[in-house]
Amino acid sequence: KDMLLTTAGELRLYIPSHQIESLDAYQGFIDNSEHDFLMEKIGKPLYQALVERYEELHDKESILPGGNPLTPWQQLIHLCQRPVAFDMLYRAADVSAVSVNESGLNVTSTDGYESADHEIIDRYKKRLYKEAHQAIDRLLVTLEEWAESLSSLADGNFDADESEIEEIIGLWKQSRYFYLAEGLFINTARKLNEFIDFYESREKFIQLLPDLRYCQEFVLRPEMGDELTDNLMQKMQQGELSAVEQKAVRLAQYALALKVEARSPLFKRDEAKDEAIGAMTRLVSYLKANQSKLDEEAVKTSPFYEEPKPDTPKEQATPPAEPWKNNQKGNKLFVTRAIE
Repeated sequence: KDMLLTTAGELRLYIPSHQIESLDAYQGFIDNSEHDFLMEKIGKPLYQALVERYEELHDKESILPGGNPLTPWQQLIHLCQRPVAFDMLYRAADVSAVSVNESGLNVTSTDGYESADHEIIDRYKKRLYKEAHQAIDRLLVTLEEWAESLSSLADGNFDADESEIEEIIGLWKQSRYFYLAEGLFINTARKLNEFIDFYESREKFIQLLPDLRYCQEFVLRPEMGDELTDNLMQKMQQGELSAVEQKAVRLAQYALALKVEARSPLFKRDEAKDEAIGAMTRLVSYLKANQSKLDEEAVKTSPFYEEPKPDTPKEQATPPAEPWKNNQKGNKLFVTRAIE
């Protein structure tokens, strides 16, 4: 059966204290962990390619860390095996403590060991759960770093390892967990963490994507206008924002993050709702005050847009009065120099 974790030696890399000599009895749990837990994060195309690479390594011991540096595919196999190992044992913990036979359900026991009580099993499962999700986050961070390293290699002249990374990232892009969420002012976990501290959890970022998309499309977009939103988004993706546009996008990101925080049940801060309203007001005020410095065609369709007032001619200044002249026709007075 296609799997990425098949030997007790591989399991011992991640959980050294176990006394399991064969994984045959755990194949069902491993299969569930790989397909229900791992494959969602890396996507089916990358998972299938990983299984193929794993099968090509006839000597599975060559996957283990040794003298030769691991290739990117081998590194990725390691990164994927770790969450599977912890999630597999998490799934099996309750079942492993119970034996099923013709007599019904029985608590298993062995000579030399005491049966774990409910409290110990519960603590054990919590630790396995935490380790499994931390391992997933480490996997996603590594893939994200690989994707960013490729974007800096503009010439396309890759060495062997970089070519493997390019292949891996090309497959990962087909997963919904690909680190760059298109069409959003906040498109990575790292960017969202600048506004809301959630430890840059990639899993939590994916959970927040529906809220991010809703808040941008149904809260920000109506206030900013369709064309201006699309214009700023396109320039942000291409790295062509002016100084004014950069500040506008930053204010939009603040408003979006706070709107998500106020909306999502993952956060509990009561102040977020009022802060989100304030951030939205500041964004619109800034756009309105700087509309002449934004894209002219895009900003014209925005609801805050105001037609520029025509230039009014300046009032002519009253010329200074001429000094009094004596002996002029019609004068009734003669002014001495002292009065002048």
